[in-house]
Amino acid sequence: MRVSGQTVTIILSDQGRRVLQLAAVTLPESPALLANVRDTDDLGIWINLTREDGEHIFLIRWEYVLSVDLVAGETKTVGLRP
Repeated sequence: MRVSGQTVTIILSDQGRRVLQLAAVTLPESPALLANVRDTDDLGIWINLTREDGEHIFLIRWEYVLSVDLVAGETKTVGLRP
């Protein structure tokens, strides 16, 4: 499923949360992170993040992602419609 351009909830492992904290990302108390997905590839999921110094594009490697939650009605149609 293509999630690029979507807002999703990413459930992170404890190690994934630690990595984001090391990158000075403010995280909620829960393991769920609401994020706008820029792109996905073999390395992981690229998201937009806002930090004190501005907007950043950040890679979360797949090994740190436990789950991705997307609202069913939010998917985009890619390609031509009949």
